Amino acid sequence: MHVGTALAAIAPSFILILVGVLVRRCGWVDNGFWAGAEKLTHWVFFPAYLVHTIGSAGAMGSAARATVLVLGGVTLLITAGVVLGCRYRRVLHATFTSIMQGSVRFNSFIFLGVASQLLSPEDYGVAAVVVAYMVAISNTVVLLAFGNRGGSTWAVLLKVCLNPLILASGLGLALNLSAVSLPAALGQPLQALGAPALPLSLICVGAALQFPRAEFARLCKTGLLTAGIRLCLFPLLAYGLISTWSVPPLAATLVLLYSVLPCASNSYVLATQQGGDHRLMAFVVAVSTVLSFVPIFLVAGSL
Repeated sequence: MHVGTALAAIAPSFILILVGVLVRRCGWVDNGFWAGAEKLTHWVFFPAYLVHTIGSAGAMGSAARATVLVLGGVTLLITAGVVLGCRYRRVLHATFTSIMQGSVRFNSFIFLGVASQLLSPEDYGVAAVVVAYMVAISNTVVLLAFGNRGGSTWAVLLKVCLNPLILASGLGLALNLSAVSLPAALGQPLQALGAPALPLSLICVGAALQFPRAEFARLCKTGLLTAGIRLCLFPLLAYGLISTWSVPPLAATLVLLYSVLPCASNSYVLATQQGGDHRLMAFVVAVSTVLSFVPIFLVAGSL
């Protein structure tokens, strides 16, 4: 049962990555298609997905609030560690941003897939609320990392605030907090536009899995380290916090499920659009997706 749960969680993402590999290798589309697909995902599909997902999430109850507080705390701890470690090692800015994305962003598609199999419909609704808020938090953290290349603080903040993902997250949160429902004439087009965001991101990841031989060792070393932060260090910190603090049982379950998720598929697209190390990002998304089978299986078995 738990093996089936873990396989069902990661299989769709893994298959979509393989589709991207096959389409690129077989040359079924022109090479120029991929740049257009990445740009369309970044500027249209993913913002629409964020507005619809966050805006239509339910109200934040006590369990969702406790979950977001714990996960937000772990995210900030991981962020501080990555910043200090990369500065100490004098890591290039592009590589730093990909390490940051791989360490703190999460695959909401897999999270909701696992939650739908393990939780009741009521508890699944709480999981959807957690996704909405953690998407906004994690996106803000990584976009601040992208902007932290130089210039004044105000210039960095302005650049982050004008990013389409932040604008979409802000609009979604405003709709969520105000309990305003979008009319069907707007909600349905947003839902339709957001639907391709996650699968197309994963297909683009597969298409990008072409590494020059000279870079392979670097990508493996840095990529596996980043995946280790996401799949080992994040769960350990999360478990330590829920063991120390008194949190509702549902919150503890959601924290554990979140902590073992692979990196978000859209991280690759964000890296291409914001000047990150896109080859490293593609490697991290792919390898963390495959390796996440083990921790997802262990968490599913413990619930």
